Amino acid sequence: MCSSEMITVEIEGKIISCSYITPANSTNDTLLLFLHDALGCSESWKDFPSTLCQKMGSVGFTYDRVGHGKSAATTAKWSKGYLEAEADFLKKIIATQNLKNVVLIGSSDGGSIALLYAAKYQDCKAIVSIAGHSKVEEETTEGIQRTIQNSEKIISQLKKYHDDKTSSLFQNWQDCWLSADFKNWNIETELLKIQCPSLIIQGKQDEYATNAHCKSIAQLIGKKAKVVLIDDCGHFPYKENPSLIAATIHSFLNSES
Repeated sequence: MCSSEMITVEIEGKIISCSYITPANSTNDTLLLFLHDALGCSESWKDFPSTLCQKMGSVGFTYDRVGHGKSAATTAKWSKGYLEAEADFLKKIIATQNLKNVVLIGSSDGGSIALLYAAKYQDCKAIVSIAGHSKVEEETTEGIQRTIQNSEKIISQLKKYHDDKTSSLFQNWQDCWLSADFKNWNIETELLKIQCPSLIIQGKQDEYATNAHCKSIAQLIGKKAKVVLIDDCGHFPYKENPSLIAATIHSFLNSES
């Protein structure tokens, strides 16, 4: 069992909702920091952080990005550098909370943020990128366009997480990722700077990326990277097969300790 403590912190004038997850069997000083996807928040991870923290015996930390979940709303529009800016914001959260021995675990957008953070700051113990992107593929654009076709239903489902921020969040996501400017977004050269152990996970049926995408991320990082493709799995492996993903992360981090 894990206990959870929600706190708020103020960074750059914005209130950020955060949570600490403490397992009953906390046995090590590694901290697992969870980074949610583009349309997600801490709550949308559901039980996965608690499950993994309990399995690892590690304290966890989650937070909602500005414009998401219980954090402050924003009128700012996403631009080509928004993921890079989120990596810089993450640095401020880590510093404000004095977090040590951090393992970054990110899903989709969060996976990209983890990659960018590890490349720039190089002070995390390891990273796990689940369905993270390093560039925009044709499959990425096509997947987003298919998702937009069901936007009314998706926005309705997401309101339980984001309340009145939901429509603007969805609009920001689609406008940014389908913009002509973002089409050329590419962080592959940044991946060459990553020095920490890196686990790259992707579902074989990911709606937004080819199988070659995650393989190229691992190849660019080099010998400290491991890639795992999950059978019969789409863009959210931790939701579709949580037990397998938790076991995969647990095995990887134990092998690197």
